[in-house]
Amino acid sequence: MKNLFVQVRNVKQYVNVAASLEGRNAGVPGIALAHGAKGLGKTRTALWHAAKNGAVYIRAKSKWSDSWMCSEIATEIGLSFGARPTFKALFEGIVGSLKERSRLIIVDEINIPPTSCLHTIRDIHDLSDNPFLLIGHEGVLQRLKPIGPLFDRLLYIQEFKPFSYEDLKDFAGQILDIPATDDAVAKVLKLTQGSVRKSIVLLKGAEDRAKAGRAATIGPEHLPRE
Repeated sequence: MKNLFVQVRNVKQYVNVAASLEGRNAGVPGIALAHGAKGLGKTRTALWHAAKNGAVYIRAKSKWSDSWMCSEIATEIGLSFGARPTFKALFEGIVGSLKERSRLIIVDEINIPPTSCLHTIRDIHDLSDNPFLLIGHEGVLQRLKPIGPLFDRLLYIQEFKPFSYEDLKDFAGQILDIPATDDAVAKVLKLTQGSVRKSIVLLKGAEDRAKAGRAATIGPEHLPRE
């Protein structure tokens, strides 16, 4: 299996959302949400995109305080403070830095931090006009909708969807060292229900078994029984 990041449908949509956020006109809200079930490649996509485009990636924490969150943002954008900076110093430093040099900030696992952190993200966005791309899993829309001042600023809402047959066939065709038959792709899709994570695991195991048997292709016989 190749060490390759494949730009399937969800990834291409994510890239378009990120580019649109960064290229929006002044005064247009610059917050977006990418959401979907677990295992669909949201975090992998965000990390790949951040590394490729110089964006800032931060994973939210369930015990975040506003100061803890801001200290992580400050570190990622290259700011340094003395010991135990106040929240005010962190906040004003971040806003000032982002006004001088805007950069997309990606906050993953947005389901889990305290609500106060979400309000602080909105405040940083409003005062700096800096774009934020939030990532969450099931239930995130229900959590954000009651936070009207933040939800109303969502310029884009992208839903990550399970692999379609075409997605999975394209993915397998690019990542595997041995080609998979159409029947094998269909079986993987049925077994995984389109989960990206589970598809990678099954394809890797099937390829290993095919290589061990010196097979020219990966067929349904190399996959677990249904």
